[in-house]
Amino acid sequence: MATVVAVSGCALHPGGGTQPSAGPSTPTAVKKSLAKIDDLADACFPERGFYPEADAYTGAGPHPIIAFDEDSIGGMSSVLNSPVQSQELFEIPEPRRYQLITCLGKSLDGGEYLGDCTFNGGIAVPQFRGQYDAVVYEAKTGREVARVSVSGKHVVGCGLVEHVDRSNPKLYTSADLDELLVKLGPFVG
Repeated sequence: MATVVAVSGCALHPGGGTQPSAGPSTPTAVKKSLAKIDDLADACFPERGFYPEADAYTGAGPHPIIAFDEDSIGGMSSVLNSPVQSQELFEIPEPRRYQLITCLGKSLDGGEYLGDCTFNGGIAVPQFRGQYDAVVYEAKTGREVARVSVSGKHVVGCGLVEHVDRSNPKLYTSADLDELLVKLGPFVG
């Protein structure tokens, strides 16, 4: 009976073959207090961190988990709640109760071509199905718990404004949240 909270960035991401924001190989304790759910993003970006005051990932579930998606300009974005099972944990008011944090990086190259997004001035940018690596960390220690792969949505979705790398103009669909929920479910318990 737990919650997955997915934090999602822009609908499409520039490519570049980057991995989830890993920061230093050894995470450091985040110095600011956990006042709101968005504060947990500091575990993923700009450098990996952990929260000594967070609940430990031990024993039987539920293990509340939150997922952050790096947006197209390198930051973390607003919160979108998605329950795995129980409604009572749909919105956890105390950020320290989250035991697991998932960092979902930018799309990796190699997804299926879905179509073009055409913008003002007739500029067409190809859109591909995103392919994402997500790393699950314990919030309290920063210890890596698991790695999962998640596909992007299988539909073309062009935003009004997109950030595109001129040297490699491609757009990627955002991670399929239903697939992400299924893959994170076993860690929730």
